[in-house]
Amino acid sequence: MAGRGGLVGRLVQPHPSEASEGGGLDPTGHGLGAAPYARRDPGAMADESKVTIHPPDDRGRRLVTYRREELGRATSERDVWEFLYRAGMADAEDIDLTDEALFDWQGTGPESWA
Repeated sequence: MAGRGGLVGRLVQPHPSEASEGGGLDPTGHGLGAAPYARRDPGAMADESKVTIHPPDDRGRRLVTYRREELGRATSERDVWEFLYRAGMADAEDIDLTDEALFDWQGTGPESWA
């Protein structure tokens, strides 16, 4: 994956603010040092270094974001892979969506879409 641009490059490289010591705020004023992966409660703040799959809405769609940028609304894992592909990840369908280093599933995991 190294050497690719777009989303892939951003996923495998730390955000510039993550390289600073002692926490603090990144250039946009957001806090640093997000908590380790956990299936978070829907009201919890997203870890901006990961692709975030938000809880299903009342229609079973899950908002998919990366660093507060909306990638789309998914109704299945296939949709998530498609969003990653469109964002520049050529081999998106080979990515394990349960990889805690890359994905932050909020509310429920990939087994729940309703």
